[in-house]
Amino acid sequence: MRKILVLIVLTLGVPGVCVSADTTQTNTQAQVQAQEAVVAELRTRAEQGDAEAQFKLGRMYGKGEGVTQDGVQAVAWFRKAAEQGNAKAQNGLGAMYDLGQGVPQDWVQAVVWYRKAAEQGEAMAQSNLGAMYEDGHGVAQDHAQAAAWYRKAAEQGYAEGQFNLSLMYVNGRGVSQDYAQALVWYRKAAEQGYAAAQHNLGRMYETGRGVPQDNVEAHKWQDLAAARATGEDQKKFSDGRDELARSMTPDQIAEAGRRAQEWTEAFALRGAAQVAQTVTAVGQPALQLENVTITPRAVRPGMPFSLVVAYTATDPAAASRRAAVTMSFAILSGGTLLLEVPAEIVESTSGQPWKITKPLTAATTPGTYLIRIRLTLGAAVVTRDVEFEITR
Repeated sequence: MRKILVLIVLTLGVPGVCVSADTTQTNTQAQVQAQEAVVAELRTRAEQGDAEAQFKLGRMYGKGEGVTQDGVQAVAWFRKAAEQGNAKAQNGLGAMYDLGQGVPQDWVQAVVWYRKAAEQGEAMAQSNLGAMYEDGHGVAQDHAQAAAWYRKAAEQGYAEGQFNLSLMYVNGRGVSQDYAQALVWYRKAAEQGYAAAQHNLGRMYETGRGVPQDNVEAHKWQDLAAARATGEDQKKFSDGRDELARSMTPDQIAEAGRRAQEWTEAFALRGAAQVAQTVTAVGQPALQLENVTITPRAVRPGMPFSLVVAYTATDPAAASRRAAVTMSFAILSGGTLLLEVPAEIVESTSGQPWKITKPLTAATTPGTYLIRIRLTLGAAVVTRDVEFEITR
C-alpha cells in the first residue's frame, strides 16, 4: 500500500482542532506536481475528444480546482463535451449562460442546454430548467412546467428539486396548494441534510401547517439547519431557532437537542453504510473507502494526532493509472459545523489501495468531536464520520 502525505498550508483556529501549518516545501511541491499531473492527463484525454475528460476539465476551470479559474476556458471545454451529448456538460454550459460566466448572459441559450441535459435525465438540469420556467427566464413563465420539471428531479432524489417542489406546494404555484405534500418533499430533502429544507420543515412544525404543531420537532429541524447553513442563511436560521426557543421550556429545548443529536448520528451512519458500495455503473469511476482512523483517538489540548484515510479509487479512463480523487473534510461538535476545509485533489493509482495521512493538532477546548471525510471521483461519492476526543 503506497503512502503519500497531503497537507493544507494554513492554521485554522476553531474550538477543538486546527490543521497543522508545519508543511515542508517538499510536501507542498509534491502536491502541486500531483495536481499538475492530473490536469495534464485530463487535458490530453480532452484534446483527444474524451467527453467526460472535457467535462471534468471544464468543471476544474469553472471552480478553479487545480488550475487558475477561467470562465472562458470552462465554457470552451463544457461546449466540446456538451456537443458530444454529455449531459453534465450540457447542464454546466447552461449554467454558464444562465449566470453570464465566461459568456454574455443569455437565458435563451441557458434553457436550450438545460433542456438537452434534462431530457437525458440529468436531475440537476431538470431542477434548473424548472427554475427557468418558474422565473420566466429564457422561456415563457409557466408554473405547471416548473413544477413538472422539479418533480422529475425530486423523484430522482435530487434535494434541491425536492425543496423547490415543496415551495410550489406551499405557494400553490403550478400545483394545488397542499401543505401535506410540501411536508413530504421538505422531509425528503431535509433527511439528505439540505439546510433550507430543514429550516422550512421546522417552520411547518412550528406553525402546524401540514402536520400537528410541535415546538420540539420544530426546534430540532431549525437547529440542524442552523448547524449546516453558511453565510446569511446561517444567521437567519439561527435567529429563527432562538426566537422559537423563547417560547419553550428548558426541558423542551433539551429534548429538541437530543433529537437533533440523534438525527446527526443516524445521518453519519447512513453515510458510513454507503462506504462499501460502488455508487456508479460498471465501467465508470468508482470509490471504496476502506478505513478512516485517528491516532491516538483521545488527545490533550495542543497535542498532535493523525487522520489516516485508506481508500481505493478506480477510474477506467485513467490511461496513466492516476485517479483524480477530490477529498474534503469537516469537523463537527454536537451536530454543529465548526470547520469545513475546502476540497483538494489528491492523487492515487487507479484500482490500487491508497492511504493519505493528515497531521492535525488539538486545540484548547475539551470535548467529543466528529471529523467527516468526503471523497469524490466523478459521480462516485463516499463519506464517513469518525469520532475523537480532546481530554483535559
